[in-house]
Amino acid sequence: MATAAETKKEGEKGDEVGFEPPIVIVPKVHQPPSASSPKQLPSIIKYRGLMDFDGLYKMMVGWFERRKFDFNELLYKDKPPELELEWLARRKATSYIRQRIHVYFHFWDIKDVEVVKNGEKKKMLDGRVIITFSISLEFDYGSLYTGMPTKWSTSEFKRRLLTIFTKYIIKQDLEFLYADPLYYEMLALASATKDFLNMGAAGHAYG
Repeated sequence: MATAAETKKEGEKGDEVGFEPPIVIVPKVHQPPSASSPKQLPSIIKYRGLMDFDGLYKMMVGWFERRKFDFNELLYKDKPPELELEWLARRKATSYIRQRIHVYFHFWDIKDVEVVKNGEKKKMLDGRVIITFSISLEFDYGSLYTGMPTKWSTSEFKRRLLTIFTKYIIKQDLEFLYADPLYYEMLALASATKDFLNMGAAGHAYG
């Protein structure tokens, strides 16, 4: 990939060509009229008991793949009996916008156990976990793929203009079009995860 060399663009004194990171906003989700104000609260699952983690992993990755998300594992921190995982799934909405679902797992007091299920031995985890789901929108991400600056990142002025336009002028429209539907998809994933934990192992929520 090309380096982020800074070169002057003709006709724009003082402006430099570079590779700016995408603009990311955490949107508010617009509730029905009866709600007091828009909110974008994370969905949180707290669970204690036996967990089929391999099965949960496959279920969630398959969920992302069926919905055309690119899946990345940002963190895998294993310090028994504690484990932390961080996932980021991104999906192209337009050539300018990507929708993102973020999933963070924090396990405590976990240990490997072997159980008999349907007459067969199966390895599972026993312990506690908190799973947090949240969403965000990403703008002007094209340079990450092409290795070339986008038209909005060829000067500091354009970048500032884009940031103001995205975060203040059209933010609410973008939330209605791209964040609200994504929020309910995120809730569906959280619900599927909760169902899998409750159906796939003996355990319960805690709080």
